[in-house]
Amino acid sequence: GVSRYAKLFYPLGLEREGINRYITFIRSFLSDQASIEFKTLLDPFGKSKELRAQQSGQPHAECLMKVFILIADIIQEHQQNIEEEFGSENFILFLRGLQEEADVQGTKVLDKFVQNKASVLRLKADDAASSTMDVRPMDLVLEELALLSQRCQQFDRYLRDCSHNVLDTLNPQSNLMKEIRDGTTSGSGRQFSEDDGLAVLSGLTKRMQEVMNFYVSLEQTFMIKSVRFALHESDEVAWDDPDQMTSTFVDDVFFILRKCITRGISSGDVFAVCAVVNHVTATLSTDVKAVLQENLQESKRLYQQYTSDVSHLTAFDAKEMIPPDPPMVKKDQAGQPIKPLGAAYSWTHSVNNLQACCEYLERLKGQCEAEFDEIFGGATRPVEGELSPAHAAAGAGAGAGGGVGSPGKRRADSSSNSGKVMFHHCLQGLESVKADLESLHQKAATVTLNMLKVHLSPMLLPLDSLDFNISQTEYADFQVNDPFMKGFLQQLDVIHQHVQRQYTPPTVSLIMASLVDQICKRLEALVLAKQFSLFGALQLDQDIRSLMAYCTAISDQSIRHKFGRLSEMGSLLNLETLAEFEDLWSPSSGRSWRLSPDEIYQVLSLRVDFPPRELSKIQVVLVGPAAM
Repeated sequence: GVSRYAKLFYPLGLEREGINRYITFIRSFLSDQASIEFKTLLDPFGKSKELRAQQSGQPHAECLMKVFILIADIIQEHQQNIEEEFGSENFILFLRGLQEEADVQGTKVLDKFVQNKASVLRLKADDAASSTMDVRPMDLVLEELALLSQRCQQFDRYLRDCSHNVLDTLNPQSNLMKEIRDGTTSGSGRQFSEDDGLAVLSGLTKRMQEVMNFYVSLEQTFMIKSVRFALHESDEVAWDDPDQMTSTFVDDVFFILRKCITRGISSGDVFAVCAVVNHVTATLSTDVKAVLQENLQESKRLYQQYTSDVSHLTAFDAKEMIPPDPPMVKKDQAGQPIKPLGAAYSWTHSVNNLQACCEYLERLKGQCEAEFDEIFGGATRPVEGELSPAHAAAGAGAGAGGGVGSPGKRRADSSSNSGKVMFHHCLQGLESVKADLESLHQKAATVTLNMLKVHLSPMLLPLDSLDFNISQTEYADFQVNDPFMKGFLQQLDVIHQHVQRQYTPPTVSLIMASLVDQICKRLEALVLAKQFSLFGALQLDQDIRSLMAYCTAISDQSIRHKFGRLSEMGSLLNLETLAEFEDLWSPSSGRSWRLSPDEIYQVLSLRVDFPPRELSKIQVVLVGPAAM
């Protein structure tokens, strides 16, 4: 009926008046239907117990979605008729009317949401009111708020795609196109887009942006309170499970942080996402980093004292490090700890926590990038719960492409790219935190090595007094009664077995690589302080090969290069005559030396049986072209 009535204005040249009457009627119908949904879903009074029981836990998002579906149904039902009777140009006006009504009805839902959740939305991390509050109500409010934003983003995109597809079919010289370019259609002060003919910033979008300020603040509060609880209240070490090398807070904290970022991404609001990422960066660089450092500081003394007994390396029991009456533990009236014992009492868990944080942080960054690209990579990708395909295709008739098609993607490319740039810029903050934690982990590994190598240093003492200027008989005796390397490797294996059992593989690699570096440098210095016979050189070369074979066997990465200088020293000392050196030094040998010419001469001079005159000739060779 309204269609026939509105068509009466067309022959009179009043088609604009006719479409306005049409729009007024449709808006009135939409308003009535939306009011019914509003009352049914959001009014707690007058609803049956059965209805309340069936209602979802996100009534505001459900109500908003029903409004959007109503509008999508109206577009699907009326587009073809309007374009045929009033022309495609007037269908744009029809969509504007629906956009304005969506502003009215959607804003009502958002205002109701803010009103109903005011006590939660205004909580701050340091408020007294939030200090004893369970975070679960915050979590529920944040989930619904993110869904509200997602729905608004999807609807705005859908409506603009419908309008853009129709606008593409209009003559650039049509009255509406001229009005849009001249800005003469915004008598109410609203600015319309040349791309889709709709308001550049709808009232609903503007209100949603205002409400999202609550989201960013509340997400920060939820994040800080949840992380601090995981760090200070619930952290626990599985003392009886040797396979559990980290305490509970690492998994808990990164679960919370990922949840916050994923929720922000699902909102479809890139500014909110970036704000949440910044809050994550701040939380990691302050609260989490501080606790990691405190745990290392508190547990270091306990570990150092316990491992000073070398027998504890082979029979390690972390529980034995805990003092009988821990000073940091609060107890109840029965004398039982109020909260579990965490990583502050275990150096090994504290170091492993640090390494795991570095690993989890890298994983978190990659996961967030993938999720962001999935949601924001294409402006037209439907999200779970979005308008159904039937609704997304509303307006497919009468020459309008309808639905959420590629034009929307083209229009979103520039904003999507700028959003990506902004998001990836924020992720650089996570990279900075990761670099700080990796540096802290490197220092912790060095401290660990310093505490353990006290058991290895005494095994080097025999080498200080060991004479390598030996005869064939003495060499044969060394083969039976090893004066140094056998005992050294046994003690090195004790340290390695302890490290391997108590630390994560990346930490083990870090500690052992640093230990091998220090051993090689120490041996290099000792070699340069000795005198060698040919048989002494053979013994040294044998020791170097045994050490290198052991270290290579226990390492999961190539470490042969760390023995490069020692191996060269052994090779030089094992020359039978100095004439053999000229072949080694010749450019045709293709050999690259780690020792400098001066160091090579110094090593060759350690052989007691090399004539000084021949050594002088070698010195001349070393400063020749091959040394350049």
